Amino acid sequence: MKKIMVFIYISLATYIPATHAESQSLLAAPSGMVAFFMQNDTCPNGWQEMEEAKGRMILGTITPALLGEKSDAPVLVEGQLPKHDHDYKVSGSWGHKDINAAHGGGNKHATKKGSHSGSGTTEKSTWELPLMQLKVCQSKANSNSQKESVVDAFPYSTVAFFNRQSCPVGWVPFKDMDGRFVVPLLKGGSPHYKKTAQWNKLDKINYAHQHKVSAKVDPSSQDFVAADDPISSSNRSFAKHEEKRVYGHTTNLNYPQYTKYPKKPKTLFPVIYMLSCYKISTSVSKGVIPRQTVAFYGSRYCPTGWSRTLTTAGRFLIGLPDNANPGAAWGGNPLKDKENRTHTHVNSSGSMHFSERKIAAGDGCCAHGFLKSGDHHFESGTWEASAAGGDIPYIQLSQCTKN
Repeated sequence: MKKIMVFIYISLATYIPATHAESQSLLAAPSGMVAFFMQNDTCPNGWQEMEEAKGRMILGTITPALLGEKSDAPVLVEGQLPKHDHDYKVSGSWGHKDINAAHGGGNKHATKKGSHSGSGTTEKSTWELPLMQLKVCQSKANSNSQKESVVDAFPYSTVAFFNRQSCPVGWVPFKDMDGRFVVPLLKGGSPHYKKTAQWNKLDKINYAHQHKVSAKVDPSSQDFVAADDPISSSNRSFAKHEEKRVYGHTTNLNYPQYTKYPKKPKTLFPVIYMLSCYKISTSVSKGVIPRQTVAFYGSRYCPTGWSRTLTTAGRFLIGLPDNANPGAAWGGNPLKDKENRTHTHVNSSGSMHFSERKIAAGDGCCAHGFLKSGDHHFESGTWEASAAGGDIPYIQLSQCTKN
C-alpha cells in the first residue's frame, strides 16, 4: 500500500512587514481558510479577524452542519481556567459494642452497627489544561471555485481549518481531525498520535470523569446508663465509637456558574467547530508563503525550508481574546507525549450520617464508648482524592516555521 504523508497546516505567523512578493502571497489562500497568527495584534493583508473564535478552542469537523456551532461555555479571558467541582459519596462500617440495654425507648442517641454513608462536595478545581492564545484570521480570497486553485499556494497534503460548507477545490475532508483539537508535538513525541475519543457532535462533548475519594471521620462518643460487661444477654446491635477512614467516589460533575450568564453551562471549555480539510491536489499556485508561517506536519521532521518550532508544543490553542497578549501561555505544564491530563481536588466539605437507633437507656454512666447518632463532619486535612481526567480528544502534530 502506498504510504501518504499528511501535512497539517494551521498558520501561526509572526507578522513581519511583507515584501511585494509576500504581500501577494498573503492572498494565495483558499476562501474561508481559518488560520492562527502568533504575536499579531492585527490580521495580515488578505485576512480578516474571526470574531467567533475569540476565547474559544477550535474543534475540527467533517460535518458541514456543525460548522460554526459553539458550546455554551463562556469565552475565556487571558489567564482564566474554568473551575468545576463534584458531589461525592463515601461509606464505612462500624462494629458493635456490648450493652445490657434493649431496643426501643425514647433515647435516640445510639446508632446501629454496620455500614453508614456520607456525602459532600469537593473543592473547586481547574483541569490544568495547558493553553496558548493566538490571533485567528480568515482568508478573504474569492470563493469562486474556478478561481480557488489560482489563489491556493499551499502544498500537497496541507491540512487546514475552513469556515465554509465544503472543502475547496482540490481538498477533501480530513477525518483524523474530526471531533479533535490539534496539539503541537513535543520534541521526541509520537507524530500523528490521536486520541480515540471524538467530540464530533455537540452532545458528545463530555468532560465526565470520576475521582476515588477518602476521608477520616471521628464521630462523637455517647455513654449510656447501663452495664457494658459482655454477658449472654448483651445487646450487640449498637455501634461502637471508632475513628475510621471512609472511602467512595465522586458522582456528579458540577460546571461553574458565571455571574454574567444566568443559565448554567453544560460544558466546561468554550469550543467552536471548523471544517477540517487536507489538500489532495498537487497543483500549487505561484507565490511565496510568508516568512514565520507555522505549519503542522504528520511527520516529526520539517520539510526543506522549514524549521521545527516548539513554542506551542503540548498546548491547546485558543483564539486570542479581546485586550489580550498574543502568544501568552497559561494553565498547566505542556502535555507529555500521548498524555491524558489529570487533576485532583485538594479539599472538600462533607459529613457522615449515622442514623438513630433507639435504646432503652438514658444518657450517662457507665456504658462507655458508643457511636452517637447524627451528622459528623470529616476531619480537617484528612481528605484525599485520586487524580482523574476525562478523555479530551486531540491529535498531536509537528509544528514547523517557514524560514
